[in-house]
Amino acid sequence: MKSILASMRNKWMFVAEKIGNIMSRLILTLIYFTIFAIPGISSRLFSDKLQIKKKMSTYWIDVKDKVPKDLEESRRQG
Repeated sequence: MKSILASMRNKWMFVAEKIGNIMSRLILTLIYFTIFAIPGISSRLFSDKLQIKKKMSTYWIDVKDKVPKDLEESRRQG
């Protein structure tokens, strides 16, 4: 009787260990996505940390403003 129970216990411990490995990985994966992925995705979608998206009416840059007006300004830009 003891050998049958010991055999069943050993088999159950093997199965329980496999279930524990799967569950621990599943729980750690869920914790990772809850802590890191959700705030990361929301930050990426709803913020502009590099301030790339400027709120301008037009993106046209007038070239005349960038051309040096006299010879002295042309010498200083080099």
